[in-house]
Amino acid sequence: METQILNLKEPYEYICCNGRVALHIATLIVYEAKVNEDGEYELETHSHPVVRNFSTPSGTVWNKAELRDCDILCREDNPQISLRKFRQILSRYPESYENVYEGKGESINPVWKKDLEDIGIKIAWPVGEDGQEHFKEFKVRLEVKPDKHCPYLCTDRWTEFFFYIEADDLDELKAQLIHKRDWYYYVFKEHDFAIRFTCDDKRYESLIKEVNDTKAEKY
Repeated sequence: METQILNLKEPYEYICCNGRVALHIATLIVYEAKVNEDGEYELETHSHPVVRNFSTPSGTVWNKAELRDCDILCREDNPQISLRKFRQILSRYPESYENVYEGKGESINPVWKKDLEDIGIKIAWPVGEDGQEHFKEFKVRLEVKPDKHCPYLCTDRWTEFFFYIEADDLDELKAQLIHKRDWYYYVFKEHDFAIRFTCDDKRYESLIKEVNDTKAEKY
């Protein structure tokens, strides 16, 4: 086995993988020769990011992460991402999306937003022509269909907010839509906005209306 380190040039990029965010400062390339089923030698190459963060200012290797599995967030000289990039992160790591609220017996853990804010990365919010924030209504188009794992699989159609729900019945689907919508209201409570659902399938028109008419719980 042989290794090689490729040092990168500043400004570095923030990357994320497996619930972690850090500056990508170099890449560790590992070359390993293996024998295949035919008795022939094959060369395997693995690329692991070398990163720097608060706890490892000198750098450390993410041994369990392959570079191809990492998401590039932004450069350190422009530390911000869009809402759609944030949505992409949530969709790749849905385990970071399931959280509970403060005051409900457990503490909320909005992993990605908190991690981003702790290292100075801002999630850019839409502004008007005057460069200021105004109330904004986001329309989230949903698709509901049966799945092999559940009767109702509900997903957004690539909007600013990520929704993925597996439900056994319509009551559970309604409850989960409200719960996940209100999670966004909590996480982005510093902004004035509303999420309104739509669905092309008229069979769910009544359910969508009930969800939209349900007042958000304040946290």
